[in-house]
Amino acid sequence: EHGKQTRIDDSYNQLVQIIEPLYEVLRVVDGDRRPSIGLVYAKLEAARKKIREVSPRHAHLVLDVVDDRWDRHMSRDLHMAAYYLHPAYHYAHLIGELPSESDESESMPSQSQWNAYDPYQQEH
Repeated sequence: EHGKQTRIDDSYNQLVQIIEPLYEVLRVVDGDRRPSIGLVYAKLEAARKKIREVSPRHAHLVLDVVDDRWDRHMSRDLHMAAYYLHPAYHYAHLIGELPSESDESESMPSQSQWNAYDPYQQEH
């Protein structure tokens, strides 16, 4: 009986860990502020990565549904382009965390932060 309860608890914890990143995406999309399409893509990619880490064997069951819905309702190419053209998503390791749904502009680097990592500026 104790082993069965442990398995149920483990399954419940894994389910919560899978749902949590998807919930984060939904909060961004359904929030009061209109998120940038790059932010939506970044959050969804982070959710996919987390789901694969939590449940490598079963991630495809969830991600197949997510991908099907995404393909039917969103333009993957447009979101992907916005994500790749937004510098904060590629330099977050240098300037801090990814933009949040509350205020994306707060996470944008200042000119001094850009200069700190600009090789041309460092040489002069």
